[in-house]
Amino acid sequence: MKKKFDPSVFAIPNLTVGLILLIAIVNGLDLWMPGNLPHFSFEKLFTPEWWTVLLFPFRIAPTWLSLVVYLYMFFMIGQNLEAAIGDLRYSLYIFTGIVFAILGSYFSPVSAVFIYLSVFLAVAHLDPERQLLLFFIIPMKYRWLAIGVAVYLLFIPARNTISTGSVSHLLGPVLGFANYIIFFAIPYLLHVGGVSRTASFKRKARRTDAIHRCTVCGMTESDDPTMDFRFCVDCDDHEYCSKHLHAHEHIRSA
Repeated sequence: MKKKFDPSVFAIPNLTVGLILLIAIVNGLDLWMPGNLPHFSFEKLFTPEWWTVLLFPFRIAPTWLSLVVYLYMFFMIGQNLEAAIGDLRYSLYIFTGIVFAILGSYFSPVSAVFIYLSVFLAVAHLDPERQLLLFFIIPMKYRWLAIGVAVYLLFIPARNTISTGSVSHLLGPVLGFANYIIFFAIPYLLHVGGVSRTASFKRKARRTDAIHRCTVCGMTESDDPTMDFRFCVDCDDHEYCSKHLHAHEHIRSA
């Protein structure tokens, strides 16, 4: 008997904690011994230094202070998202973000920060009303912080794309957020569209099945079961709701 493929093999428990440890080690070594570890660029994938891509996801901060702040923030939001969507989906989300961030670096400078900002976007998507103390003082909803982050990171590439006519400037950051787009934005848009289309279909179906329909406003007994419908004696076979029975232009056949 062949064993069925179990996708749970890709689920990594406590992935957030593991990533924090690796970031602290790799980024910490960068800050402690600057220049000792070679940095990744997309071109190095095809050279003997291809292995530098393995260090790419763990370099997010240029200073010790920013590193501590990033790790603290990622610890909070990463664990929140991990608990909300489960180990498997969270693991796929992170690794998809890493792959697309690497691809995005081909078009423009995209750092590993995009991977972890996409985690924040996902948490803001799931809980937009949650508040964060900006600068530890100003309460700010995740919704507005997420919009601010997206605008800040996309503004200059969008401006360069408009000025040069080359979409490559925008492709980098868009790919950097591709995991958020795939896992959250597209399903949300499809769901909203699907709900809208379903509601529209149901309304049309109710109208098609209706027995009574007002000639003026199109109302049926499905729209208002209490509405009274009557035929006008001065019109040729036209029915009206009680609102328009005495307020319409008479229709006669030629």
